[in-house]
Amino acid sequence: MLADLPEPSADEDSSSLGGGLLGDLPPPETTARARTVAPAAPVVVTATSGGKRSLLDDIPDASELAAAAARNKAAANAQDTEALASKYEREMHEKIAKERAKQSLLERYGTKTVALFVALIFLGASAGFFLLYRSRQGGQTLSETLEISRRAIAQDTGASLDEALRQLERARDMDESSAQAWALTGYAHALRFQDHGASPEDRRLALEALEKPGVKDGFGGLVLATNELVADERGRESTRRALLASQDDVTEVHALAGSLLLAAKDEKKALDRFDRALKASPSNVRALVSLGGYYLASEDFPQALEMFKRAREVSKEHPAARIGMAESRLALEQELEAALADVAPLAQDPKLPPALRPRQQLVHGELLSALGKYDEARTLLAQGTQGPLAMDFQLALGAAGRAAGKLEAAQQAYEAALKLQPKSDEAKEGLGRTLLDRDREREALQRLEADGGRKVAMVRGAAYARLGDWKRARTELARTRVNDRYPPEAVAWLALADANEGNGAQARDVLEKALAKRPRTDLRVALGQVYWRERALDKAQAQFDEALKDPRDYEGACSLGRLLLARGLPDMALKPLTQAVARNGAHGESRDALGRVLLALGRTPEALKQFEAWQLDNPGNAAAHKGFALALYQSGRRKEAEGASGRAVKLAPDDAEGQRLRAALLFANGDAKGGFSALERANKLDSKNPDTFCEIAQAFLRQGQVESADAAFAAARREGPDATCGRVGELYAQLPAGGRGAARTLQDLADKAPTVWDKAFAQTTLARVLLGAGAVKEARVAADEAVKLAPFNGRAYLALGLVAFKQRQEAPAREALAKAVELEPTDGLAHLALADVLVRESSELPRAVEAYEAFLRLASGAPEANRVKKALPLLKRRASR
Repeated sequence: MLADLPEPSADEDSSSLGGGLLGDLPPPETTARARTVAPAAPVVVTATSGGKRSLLDDIPDASELAAAAARNKAAANAQDTEALASKYEREMHEKIAKERAKQSLLERYGTKTVALFVALIFLGASAGFFLLYRSRQGGQTLSETLEISRRAIAQDTGASLDEALRQLERARDMDESSAQAWALTGYAHALRFQDHGASPEDRRLALEALEKPGVKDGFGGLVLATNELVADERGRESTRRALLASQDDVTEVHALAGSLLLAAKDEKKALDRFDRALKASPSNVRALVSLGGYYLASEDFPQALEMFKRAREVSKEHPAARIGMAESRLALEQELEAALADVAPLAQDPKLPPALRPRQQLVHGELLSALGKYDEARTLLAQGTQGPLAMDFQLALGAAGRAAGKLEAAQQAYEAALKLQPKSDEAKEGLGRTLLDRDREREALQRLEADGGRKVAMVRGAAYARLGDWKRARTELARTRVNDRYPPEAVAWLALADANEGNGAQARDVLEKALAKRPRTDLRVALGQVYWRERALDKAQAQFDEALKDPRDYEGACSLGRLLLARGLPDMALKPLTQAVARNGAHGESRDALGRVLLALGRTPEALKQFEAWQLDNPGNAAAHKGFALALYQSGRRKEAEGASGRAVKLAPDDAEGQRLRAALLFANGDAKGGFSALERANKLDSKNPDTFCEIAQAFLRQGQVESADAAFAAARREGPDATCGRVGELYAQLPAGGRGAARTLQDLADKAPTVWDKAFAQTTLARVLLGAGAVKEARVAADEAVKLAPFNGRAYLALGLVAFKQRQEAPAREALAKAVELEPTDGLAHLALADVLVRESSELPRAVEAYEAFLRLASGAPEANRVKKALPLLKRRASR
């Protein structure tokens, strides 16, 4: 078996012992190896000379015999030796076989292992180069890269188009001949050219991309869209015609065709194209945004908002969708804070398309205004009045001015808008409403022609309604109807017309139903006014309270304040009226009510400022001059008050309150006859007004006609059961009677009286009642309080003088009674009281005689007249000495 092993050479033998796997084996013994390698063989003897053999040749030599003997001996032991050798060979073979099993793969399969190792290195290198290539391509295949590019283009933003072009560059690196990559590249450059700066480089690259092999044949739709997007004036007509005539069912083609048709006012075909675009690709952002713009222009704001929301589901940062969404929310008055937060950052976005910047600035300013940030809004909007949307900015600036109460500025903005577009109904409407805000209804009617549109008719109808001309108001409001339906504002005015014409129940039902369908501030205010007319004051107040929540409303706040004032709660009326004036300082009704509240609370200087500002702002308004006169009168500035009152009566001679105020001023200036004439006119103009009856009663008291005064106070009670002047006046007419019971009633009335003059009248009467009951100290307290509450009221000083005289304080008494005569020169009883004090001093007899004569001239029918007539001749003689 060992014969199968290769025979080592001398070199191999020496080297194999020192190394290799077989080098560890022990070498075989030398004897055994000799036997194995050189076995015995027959010896061949060759002849040395000649051709014949010697006879001795066949006889063996002795040495040979010895050798033969030795060989025979060896042969005898051969079988034993061979058996040992065979056993040794088998053991060695088994040992070598075991060692071979332990040899390494490299020794057993060296060649194959090396080949496999080389193959693995090659495959690893190939994979490395592939991964490096893929990493340089974003880890994408060509188809993946093209799909990413399409999605980026579909997002339609400046950033997404940049990303799309980067992806398309990778795609072309993968396959320079990809027609789809070139088609998309051209379209992306065209979109960037159209929306992001109109760069000539983008136009050049777009057109070059279309010339690449296979683009025009394989992607005709994108070619048509690209050509239209980058077309110049000369080629635009042909590219547009080709695009619109295309039968390719490609979403980009349909979306662009829809936009072109929409711009051409062919809405039906445009909507059809948009529908086809969205059927081909429901996520076509450009189609969705264009549809949103269409619905926005059509004032279908909910649908517009829905389109913009869908667009943003695909492209969250799409600027046109964000702006359109903000515009829709503004129109719907929904989520205004969120809209502002979304659209405001676009102002700082360098990728915002230039064409969208004016729209972003416009809606940004309008949202600021809607949220009450008027100064910011007006500053921002003023920046756009010279730009491409100048008309829209002027309209927005006017609206912001109205909301901020800057009505002069608002009027200027609307007039500027009308110069830009003289036939704009929106500008006319804004101007008209601003004039109404300024209480200039007649000017609004003059400046807005009767044949205007529905918006103009609405303003004219409101103007006539505020003037109380309900017939003409109905005529104008009828022109606002569309498909037999009125806009909510017209419904409110028509309901008020019904209420003023005696159909209150019908007006209430109409407004309640309208409000249930669509809660609006103007409907609430109208319904509250109808409730007020029906004396359902709690319901009216509830509606006005809701209207007050609208930060831009002033009429609801004004109505609430006026209602609270009418209910005798001036302190509660102060807040809503202050808000109303803050929202619209030119609203006369708010100014008037606030001024009256301040007067009622005794804050006369503040009230005077309100009325003064109002009459300066609107010098043609009679109510402004009347309020100013009232405040001047309460301030003791009688001469100025007379002038303001005269202007008020001249502007509105049929105003009962104006005539009543005129009467008070005439009496204060010593013209009793003129005062009575003015009161008669006031009573004819409004025969059921309790305040007029109270003034008539006061006039009778000045003449000493107590019974007539009592009758007038009773009439005041009849027409106004809660009128403080009537309830106090009845007790005043009974002086000095009354006693403690009347005193308690008067104190209660003084505590609950809504105005300082009513409180003062109650305290004055209380002082007289207590004086008659002998409670002089308490009477003095009441008299002092009366003078404090009404420092320019003659009747209060009369009470103080009488009490002081009773307290033997003749000097203070003379001073107080002299003040009473000064403030009420037509009050005969004041002259009588002064005369009775003066007559006690001989030095004052001439003045006493004058006072008695004034008494007889003013109150000759008073019970004390006989006494004075009898004593006067003697006094005159004494005074002449």
